[in-house]
Amino acid sequence: MASNINSTGVDATFPIAGQDNDSQGFRNNFNTIKNNFTAAKSEIEALQTNTAKLNAANNFLGNDVSGANLIANTEKVYAGGTVTSPQNISFTNGNYQTFTIGNNITLTFADWPTANKVGKIRLVLLDTLGDSTTRVVTWATSGGGTIKYGPGFPSPFNVASNVNPAVVDFWTNDGGTTLVKKDYHHGRLTVYDDVKFVGSNFEITGTDNNVPILKLTNNEEHHFEAGALDINAETDISGNLRVFPSKCVEDPDAIQFTNKSFLPTFRVEAEFGDTFVGRLLDVNGISSANPTNSQAILQIRNLGVNGANEYTINQDQSIDAFGYTGYKNKNGGHIAKFVNSDSTLSVNINYIVAVAPSTGALILTLPSNPETGDVIRITEVAGALTYNNSLVIRAPIIGGEPVAVQGDLSGTKLGGLSTPYGSGELVVQNRNASFGLIYVGQTDGDNFIPAVYQGWWLTEL
Repeated sequence: MASNINSTGVDATFPIAGQDNDSQGFRNNFNTIKNNFTAAKSEIEALQTNTAKLNAANNFLGNDVSGANLIANTEKVYAGGTVTSPQNISFTNGNYQTFTIGNNITLTFADWPTANKVGKIRLVLLDTLGDSTTRVVTWATSGGGTIKYGPGFPSPFNVASNVNPAVVDFWTNDGGTTLVKKDYHHGRLTVYDDVKFVGSNFEITGTDNNVPILKLTNNEEHHFEAGALDINAETDISGNLRVFPSKCVEDPDAIQFTNKSFLPTFRVEAEFGDTFVGRLLDVNGISSANPTNSQAILQIRNLGVNGANEYTINQDQSIDAFGYTGYKNKNGGHIAKFVNSDSTLSVNINYIVAVAPSTGALILTLPSNPETGDVIRITEVAGALTYNNSLVIRAPIIGGEPVAVQGDLSGTKLGGLSTPYGSGELVVQNRNASFGLIYVGQTDGDNFIPAVYQGWWLTEL
């Protein structure tokens, strides 16, 4: 400001020495000096009021400060204490404010600076000391403003620790009409750009700062040698998972990593989970002194028609497959079924058959869905088969056409039929007979088989 002190108004030549001087000259000089003292007083008081001080707090009243070189400056901490009811967070209390949350509450931001000035508040929130209850904080801003939340902002916003604070930043440049939130929740960092670590390890622990959740270890020398990734948590991967053999950057083969021609030793394709193993699939299983057939060790599901079947290797070494529990027992034995009445057989089953005395005929019908190579084995154990007590093995009529047994398409009237059976048949009357039948179809998978050779044939007696 311009000074009101009159530095030229005093007549420095008055009084004149050696002569009588008019007293008005004295009065003029004294009046000018008095006015200057008054102006100086006013200006000094103005300086005391409006300038920065070293011995008191300073309020710049919103005026600009420019060209400053700030060194070793701090921000005052506003300790808001424990709050259990709705609380205003006033900008006038400072840029760094701490609160202990003792209840589910709403925190409302207020008293922001005017528009075109950026106001920032950092909040540090702890749960009530010694209280493990999670508190929910709801955010609001006075005057009907809008709060814009960044990606990943937790909802609800929980404060659960009395040791590790939840730290969040809020700012506005329009007087609080629009409030923007930046999240540092429990040390959370949101980065909207690439992150690169060179020669460093990366670790994430649980809230106790003890149990490692994710740890990426660099070997500090060659980045394809001895690095390790440890994950101690549920892991979701959207996209293909591929594992390559370790290669040192000094290995000539390592160049293949850059052109992506190096084949992975293990990969999982994202769309259907197709999994490819380079050489060995090693399933550790569960060691037990009393292994059980109810504990699956290796399981392949959704097999067969409409995914009705599965292939399972159990802890006791038994195998469930082809729609049967215990298709192979724990000793490696093939599945066996006991039959003592008329029945329809299934392929690739060992049948233990008991024909009662004076039955006349026990009828076993061969399956209607065999394929070349399917085998059925039968052992009669009752010992009651005679010339007038028979075990009859009949082939079904498939698609209106008979099926041969031992090359024969004809049958008998056994079992109370009024006319001979219209398809192939095997009549067994030998006591305790034991035999197998193999099916020959139209093709062996590669080559056509003539019709004269098709049907069921004895394969062992």
